[in-house]
Amino acid sequence: MARTVKPPEERRREILEAAKKLFVEQGYEKTQISDITNLMGVAHGLVYHYFKSKTELFDAVIGEMFEAYLLELLSIVKSEDLNPVEKLELAFAKFKQQPFDMSPLVKAVYAEENTEIRERIAKRRMEIILPLFEKLIIEGIELGCFDCPYPKEAALFCAYGEMGIKTRHNGSMEVLADSIKEMYWRVLGVKR
Repeated sequence: MARTVKPPEERRREILEAAKKLFVEQGYEKTQISDITNLMGVAHGLVYHYFKSKTELFDAVIGEMFEAYLLELLSIVKSEDLNPVEKLELAFAKFKQQPFDMSPLVKAVYAEENTEIRERIAKRRMEIILPLFEKLIIEGIELGCFDCPYPKEAALFCAYGEMGIKTRHNGSMEVLADSIKEMYWRVLGVKR
């Protein structure tokens, strides 16, 4: 079989797509690099030219997914057409819309052995989302949507509480989203 040479970024994208597909279908633990190369029809060593390990590849797949999700959240939070409660409602609706077949991938992120990946995601999330979330809470207080005397602490509590719930949750994405939403509503004192 003749070797097909492709631009590096195109080849990297193909590897990420194949890895994502198999991580979702088989889970992180059951996916081998050979499964990925077999799916792609390429030599086993090709993946290692782009990624040092399966963990680094998984990290890249999750990183891309997280960045896409983060961009969606940012557009919701920055929307001027919605009040703070509506913004949160929309964010939770988006979370619930995540395909259930992504669940094995999400669960892999929160598995005990992936602490390092989870910590990198948490750090990035806190850098970007936390200041915006605090601003959203202050806006909600000013508009009378929230009854929350400590916006900074509430933002921290919700953000870290959400991560804790995700780490320990074993049910569906829908139940996960509902439980996190309920926690947010109580902490923020959402007027119902």
